[in-house]
Amino acid sequence: GEAIVIDDKKYPEELNKVFETVLKKIHTQGSAKLSISGLRKIISNKEGQPIDNRAMRVLESVFETVSSTLRYDLKATAALASDSQKVSLSYYINEGVGVCRTQAVLSAYIIERMIKEGALDGRVSIDRSSKHNPDGDGSGHAWARFTDKTGKVYIIDPAQKYVGPIDKSPDRNWDYRRTEDVIKQLRVA
Repeated sequence: GEAIVIDDKKYPEELNKVFETVLKKIHTQGSAKLSISGLRKIISNKEGQPIDNRAMRVLESVFETVSSTLRYDLKATAALASDSQKVSLSYYINEGVGVCRTQAVLSAYIIERMIKEGALDGRVSIDRSSKHNPDGDGSGHAWARFTDKTGKVYIIDPAQKYVGPIDKSPDRNWDYRRTEDVIKQLRVA
């Protein structure tokens, strides 16, 4: 596919708008702007340790915002870019369409920005697999993966309509586990 470029210096408006939408979803008082310190209070307890259900609230807000910002549409997305072409993430945001990889990139961007600004503590990545592709056409699937500072793994996958802990993910066409996750499960069992 295309190379999705994120340039929040050159195209800050679209990315900032999406980020602010997530902050508004997190904030319970509607349209009031939420500072990063206010966000920290919502997602952390007094000791600053992440609380599971509050972290989920943040990830669910990311999931909902990405799902509504980038409607899954394979045909429309394919028409926007060709293989090996660089395309700005802002372009997809403006068009309002994407596929799993664009949704995963936007999800990871928002989460990474929250980590950089001190609102979340952990790390984010984009995972991809073609392991369970029922069509066998060489295509795959992508999702965002957030690991909090305690090591708990969460999946953000708007295309498959799932956000939550990896160990609670539904058994669909895609296995979100990495080899390290499988080994960890075997050691526990």
